[in-house]
Parts: sequence; structure tokens; C-alpha cells
Amino acid sequence: MKKQKEKKLVRKPSFFVWYILGPLVILYFRLQFRFRRNKIKIRKKSLVLAPHRAYADFLTIPISIYPYRPHFVATSYWFRNKSLGKLLRFLGCIKKDQYRADVNAIKEMSDCFKREEIVMMFPEGQMAPDGKSQLIVKGVERLIKKYKVNVYFVNPKGSYLTGPKWHGKVIRGDIDAETSLIIKEEDIDNLSTDEIMNIIEKEFEKNDDLEWVKSKPEYKYTNRQKARGLEKACHVCPKCHKEFTLASDKSRLYCTECDFSVEFEKTSFKFKENPYFKSLDELFKFENDQIRKDIKENTEYVDEARVISYETVEGKETKFNKVKMTNEKVSLVSDDETVDFDISKIINFIITMGVSFEIPTPESTYRVYLKNGNASIKYWSRMRYIKEEK
Repeated sequence: MKKQKEKKLVRKPSFFVWYILGPLVILYFRLQFRFRRNKIKIRKKSLVLAPHRAYADFLTIPISIYPYRPHFVATSYWFRNKSLGKLLRFLGCIKKDQYRADVNAIKEMSDCFKREEIVMMFPEGQMAPDGKSQLIVKGVERLIKKYKVNVYFVNPKGSYLTGPKWHGKVIRGDIDAETSLIIKEEDIDNLSTDEIMNIIEKEFEKNDDLEWVKSKPEYKYTNRQKARGLEKACHVCPKCHKEFTLASDKSRLYCTECDFSVEFEKTSFKFKENPYFKSLDELFKFENDQIRKDIKENTEYVDEARVISYETVEGKETKFNKVKMTNEKVSLVSDDETVDFDISKIINFIITMGVSFEIPTPESTYRVYLKNGNASIKYWSRMRYIKEEK
């Protein structure tokens, strides 16, 4: 009697997409982004980790290890669109809920490792508006320890500068993608889970494009609307200190209530001469200092909102019409009910710039659409720094 072939939980990434369309994508990246990479042999049964800094990373990171075909771990957010979800499954992607325990995703990754295939993921879970490293959710180190996989790290230096989360469009520029083997499977028995996590965190801390590009003055980043959307990442005017008065016009960020204004240089993320900041990282430092001040004073945030809950990929309208946040809790409020969530029990928020933020809980993920979408950055940044300080 013939042995029944074991059913795969995840299909192998499409040969056609990878080897027929793939070379065209690589050519485009070399022309559009001046993309460069080091070539490295990837072992079987490997986990490839990378920071998520720009929208194009879903292409940048896989082609950094081309011609290897990895299974990409993708957020369940993208599977809420049924057509896109089917396409992602066709491409061999693994669906995973952000900042929630996801048993199915673990099963699918283990299935890939048992077949000695490659899995690729962004363990920070989302893009950071300022391009800095974020909290890496506990669990990836246990996965590595249990399945004894080789671990690679892709550092896509310059990626953030070619399309930051707040910008949403392509900025022509340079990317130097560097892939390295950071943990060998034969060494895992001699490493504790804490040691594995320390190795991973140190690699992510190295990825800081706004600092790295200072040593690369010959690299150019050009776009006629370089400041587009920057007001979504900065909620306080540095001069008049009013909230949500910033706006952008081409390469300029300005205040609608006072004469504050900064403008990017044509080929970099430095600002033309002004009395406020020399470059984008200084602007972000000011913004982040305002959030830390709110944390220190335990300022309460209160905003009108519409809230959708997701137990699966299907969303359900709720009766909540307001959201509140302090250092201890975030609350969803309706006319007759208030539901509090302990900040210490939430791993992180998820942000859609200028639109909403999400609260992942063990039971549901709540997507909070603020009346002023730009206020999302306050909630997201506050959660980020509360977690970093613990």
C-alpha cells in the first residue's frame, strides 16, 4: 500500500513569480533604488530576519537573498482583503496576527522548517515612523531554540530613506543590503534563549539609516515631494507648540499657525539652513521628547473615535466612540460602557499613519479610527516608549 503523501500546510513559493518575474524586479530595483547586495549561500532550514523600514521591504528583503525562495511571514492585516489574502497564500506566505499568540502561524513555520525550507520575517512586527529599531516580541528566540534553525540577518541600509512609513511613495536613492549568518544551527544547543535574543537585538540596533547615511555623503535621495506626509509623524509645532498644525508642501514642512518652516535639501534628508533643525533625526528627537514629557507627567489622551473589532480577518463595528490613554491603561468608551485594557498586558500598538492605531488583545484586535487621524502617532509613540523604559 502506497504511503499517503503528507499534506503541506503552506505551499512552496511560486516558481513563476520567483524565477520569471523575479529578475525583472531585481533589474527595476537596481535602476530605481541603486540597489546593491552581498551574495551569500543560505543554508537549508533557515530563518531570515530583517528590520522593516520602508514599504518596499516586502521586495527588498527577499531579493537580498535571491535566488532562494523564502516563505514570508505576513501580518493578518493584509489578509483582511480576501483577494490579496489568496494571492499571498499563492506566494507561499504565512499569515500571522501582530502582537498576539498565533498557534496556526507557529504550526505553519514549523511545517516549513521540517521540510528544510526558508522562512523570512520582520520580528519587530511593523514599520517605525522614525526608522529606529523597535521592540522585538518575545517568542522568536524560543522558535529558534526549539527547531534549531540557522538564523540570518538582512540589514537593508538606506531602505528607510527610499520610502518612510509617513511618506508612502518611492524616493529614488541608494540601498546597500547586507546579509550575514548570525546563528548556526550547530551552536544553538550551547545558547540560552536570552543569549539568542541578545544576538538578534544587537543586529537590529545596528540599523539606523539616518545615522548611517551621514557617512555616505555621496549617496543621493531625491523626490520632488520629499516632505509629503511628514505631518503624520510629528504632532507638535516646534515653535508655537500647538498640536496638529503642521502641514507639508513638496519638500517643506511648515506650521499653519506660526512661521515655523523647514525644507529638505534636494538630494538628502538634511534641512536647508534654518534656525530649528539640521536634519530629520533632530526633528524626530524633538517630537519624541514631547511624548516622553507626556509620559513623565502622565498626561491623559482623549479623542473621539470609531472602533472596529477583529476576532478573525472579518471586522465588526462596535459601539465605542471615544478612546482614552494614560501610562497605565487604554480605554474604549461608549455612551453607557467603558472597557479598560492594562498597558502592561498589551505587547504593542499597530499604527496606520494618519488614520488609526490598533490594540491587539488575546481575544480581539481593536482598530481605533481617530476623528483626527494624525493623532494616532501620539498613542503609538507613547506605547512604544512606555515599553522601552520597562
